Amino acid sequence: MERLKCPRCGKRIMDICTESPKPVEAQTRCPNCNHIVTVYWEPKSEKKKQKKR
Repeated sequence: MERLKCPRCGKRIMDICTESPKPVEAQTRCPNCNHIVTVYWEPKSEKKKQKKR
């Protein structure tokens, strides 16, 4: 699980837990600064996953 931060105020917006191989884009309202923001999440690189094995 990873924490997504608001690009405006820098505080946590939400937690994301997914095995999606593609990037995720979410548009939501920040509970701290009350602005509608778009946050991006990109999966970790395959090299890091292979090193864990």
